[in-house]
Amino acid sequence: MLDDITKHALPEISASEHADELSRTLQEMRGQHLNIDASGVNRIDTPCLQVLLAAAKQWMKDGVALKLDEPSEAFEASIAMLGLSIEQFETEGMPNV
Repeated sequence: MLDDITKHALPEISASEHADELSRTLQEMRGQHLNIDASGVNRIDTPCLQVLLAAAKQWMKDGVALKLDEPSEAFEASIAMLGLSIEQFETEGMPNV
């Protein structure tokens, strides 16, 4: 179990105009084990999903854990429409070698 885990809740609506802010917020958390609470998401657009995918790739490269907590049905439906899965948004905290 990881001792120092940072938590961040996604807003109810994560629309295109929020992607830059989400990116900046995640960059500020870079290097920290991170749990992203997606339970309250009612709508998430592709740009925000792209930011989350990029973060997962960076966290994997950095060897830091990133996990989505309780993704809402709306979140899961949005990623399914793009042919993605929850696993693509998470890392185990081990470097990809």
